[in-house]
Amino acid sequence: MDKRDVAMTRKLNLAIADSDHITLVAAYNAWQKVRLNWNAQKKFCEDNFISGRTMSTKTIFDHFIRLTSLSTNDGHTQTTRRVIE
Repeated sequence: MDKRDVAMTRKLNLAIADSDHITLVAAYNAWQKVRLNWNAQKKFCEDNFISGRTMSTKTIFDHFIRLTSLSTNDGHTQTTRRVIE
């Protein structure tokens, strides 16, 4: 298996119900479990072909808002932030 095949397999392992939204939250939640341990965090990101920078809370929240097309002025942002946090 080449690196591209491995990356696709890892991506599919994180995928949930053909939903980018749920998969993004699931990946973030899995990363949260290891984020305080630098070596574990680095290994998680490398194993799953994910950028550590991408996993930062602000970045994930921004991606989630873009995916769900929520505006910061529509009243739903705080609810969404609580779900992610």
